[in-house]
Amino acid sequence: MKPWSFNEYKFLEENLNILSLPEIAEKLNRTYSSVYGQMTNLGLKQTRKYRRRSRKQSLYAVYQGEEHLVTGTAEECAEELGVEPDTIKWLTTPSGQKRIAKRKNPDRARTAIRLDDDDE
Repeated sequence: MKPWSFNEYKFLEENLNILSLPEIAEKLNRTYSSVYGQMTNLGLKQTRKYRRRSRKQSLYAVYQGEEHLVTGTAEECAEELGVEPDTIKWLTTPSGQKRIAKRKNPDRARTAIRLDDDDE
């Protein structure tokens, strides 16, 4: 395990909220664990926006009853519909599905399907 150089620390600090940790690790030729460890040792934190970039982007299809409204990432669907991305994700959860089923007219409710569920 080679020690970190000043330039590597500087790169980590400057790019922490620009690149994801896996991208930083690749550019520094370091492991994810090494980059995460140094980030923690320095007391640095990624903003929520960039922590989420590290994850694979799932695709969603959103419907209003039988009508297809939009397909895309949670962020793209949310922007199109004027809601938060977490709302789109919540629509696909068991608790979201239960709440929709309990509605007076569940067949007219807005719902979403996560298209890449079978990959996990």
